[in-house]
Amino acid sequence: MAIYRPGEVNCGHCNEPTGIPADDWAGETRTEGEYVASVGPCVRCAVHTYSTLTRCPDDCPDCAENDDEA
Repeated sequence: MAIYRPGEVNCGHCNEPTGIPADDWAGETRTEGEYVASVGPCVRCAVHTYSTLTRCPDDCPDCAENDDEA
C-alpha cells in the first residue's frame, strides 16, 4: 500500500495520496479503519490509466514526458 496520511483521501485505484483532506473531498469515499479512499480514480489515474481525461492539471512528470515526445 502507498503512503497513508491521516485525514487525507487516497486514490481508490492506485492508493496514492491525493493531497486533499477527507472533509474537503467532493466525491464519494469509502473508509477502512483510518484509511479513506476515493471511489472514483484520482486525476492521474483518470489521465494515465483510464484515459478519461487528457492531461493532469498540475506538474505531473508523466505529462511532461509526453510533451517531450511530441
